[in-house]
Amino acid sequence: MITSPKRVYALVSIALVIIIILGILYVRAVPVRLIGLKVFEGQYLSGKVFSFGITGFHEKKVAVNGTLADYASSRGVAVALVRNAETNAVDVMMLSPKAQALTADGGGKASVSVSPDGGMVAYAALTNAPADTYFTAQLSAWTIKVLDVKTGEVTLMGTGFGPEFFTNNGKLMLLFTGPTGITVADVSAKTSQTTFFLNPGLIDYAAHISRDGKYVAIPNGLTKNYELFSVTHIEAPIGLNPLGNIPQTLVHGAFNGDSFYAVERQTNGTAYIWRFKASMPIAGVKAFDLPVTSHYRIIP
Repeated sequence: MITSPKRVYALVSIALVIIIILGILYVRAVPVRLIGLKVFEGQYLSGKVFSFGITGFHEKKVAVNGTLADYASSRGVAVALVRNAETNAVDVMMLSPKAQALTADGGGKASVSVSPDGGMVAYAALTNAPADTYFTAQLSAWTIKVLDVKTGEVTLMGTGFGPEFFTNNGKLMLLFTGPTGITVADVSAKTSQTTFFLNPGLIDYAAHISRDGKYVAIPNGLTKNYELFSVTHIEAPIGLNPLGNIPQTLVHGAFNGDSFYAVERQTNGTAYIWRFKASMPIAGVKAFDLPVTSHYRIIP
């Protein structure tokens, strides 16, 4: 049987497409559940953003006029904390949908978060530290601020670090960790309540909450290992139902849906991302081997 050139061309094209797709699936070695997850490589002074996609784990190019210190995004709104190379001062910059400065007061800033609807930005501002200090690990040195992207209004929510937005019964809420415990703030009402938890007063002990407000991960104040809880109510004292303790010593975690992701750093220089589905019993999965030795943290 004689095959026409057009038929041969079509068959070859289909075969090449199949080979390319299979090659991508083989090379990327990225579990489906990781796709869309973002990771910041570096500490709070400078770093790079990486994301998981169909083709693998790649750096996300973030163009800023200065040094990238942190990054967050939601619903098409992307913001960054940008450090001035000459003064070391940090400001909040919107990257999309349009590039503009959201703050111009300088000083130290860290740990930025964007609300689910993209209308609010929260960050920690360094307000209780010696002059010319732009970062410290002490929780008591930071103040949580919430900025309305549309109006530019800034609201002080309290002392603490690691602000993360979530929703509860249709209301926009914010969780952050202070030196005496976990604070839950009602963003619209501009009120907050703190639930006491033992912690050494360091930012590494910051708690994390899922976007729907159903789950919380809190580092144990003695062991530093994360403990997972379901949330029964958010009024202080916050209602928490224990789901279990994570045996691995992990850092810089965040929720993505109903799963909690965090980084394990080994003494031999390797690092892994672990995934824990917020259900009982806790069954962790080593989800990804990070490519280089560095300080990684999951972006909420």
